[in-house]
This record gives sequence, structure tokens and C-alpha cells, in this order.
Amino acid sequence: TLIRVVEDVTSIDINFEATDDIELKETVLRLDGNEIARFSEFMDFRRFLKTYTYDNLTNGSHTLEVTATDMAGKSTTKSVVFEKVEPYRPV
Repeated sequence: TLIRVVEDVTSIDINFEATDDIELKETVLRLDGNEIARFSEFMDFRRFLKTYTYDNLTNGSHTLEVTATDMAGKSTTKSVVFEKVEPYRPV
């Protein structure tokens, strides 16, 4: 997936869902291995829908990971690789 915008640094909205058959303990977002958000309070303890805005996306290839952990300590991680490219600038 390519993101092409005019700005060299931009915001992105990250939409995700975490579910568990018993109860969620926490959900963590990581971008390029760095934690950018952690959630541990849920209105529905078995399903978490969220849109998180990350404000500092720079040019280059990126890996986004979402890790959900349940109360038993079991976790699942899903990842996506995408790239923010420089906008086309005619000569």
C-alpha cells in the first residue's frame, strides 16, 4: 500500500478491531517496532473497535503491528507493511 500526500510528514488514521472469546486485557499499536499507543480500558470487554490518529508519519517503508492480549496472557499480533512516498513534483 502506498500513501502519497503533499506533506513530508503527515497524519494517518489507523482503524482496527480486537476481539476475544473471554476478555481483552490490552491492545498495543507499534509502528516500526516503537509503541505508539496502548489501550487497557474497554467498554465491551470482548470487542474493541478503535480509530487511532498517528500524527508523525514520515516518508519511507513502515510496519504497523496491532497486538491484542487477553486475561489469560495469550496474545495475537497482526501486521501490515505500507510505504509513504514523496509526492510527485514536476521538474
